Amino acid sequence: MSTIINTPSREHHNHEDGMGIGMILGIIIAVLGVIVLFYIYGLPAIRGSNTPTTTETTNTYNVTVPDPIVPAPEN
Repeated sequence: MSTIINTPSREHHNHEDGMGIGMILGIIIAVLGVIVLFYIYGLPAIRGSNTPTTTETTNTYNVTVPDPIVPAPEN
């Protein structure tokens, strides 16, 4: 048994069928993504909230090292 695939000719395909809705949705999603990334990374960088503070802190650690363990003398 053979399979017949009936593909319509080019005359039946109109440019008005899809009207580019996929491209329009893609552009809208890309623009929304750029806006979200701008608010996450761009706006704080412009406002300067990502700059490190200039206060200098010094940390002091007091470390006590125990005496080394000396083996007991043999009798």
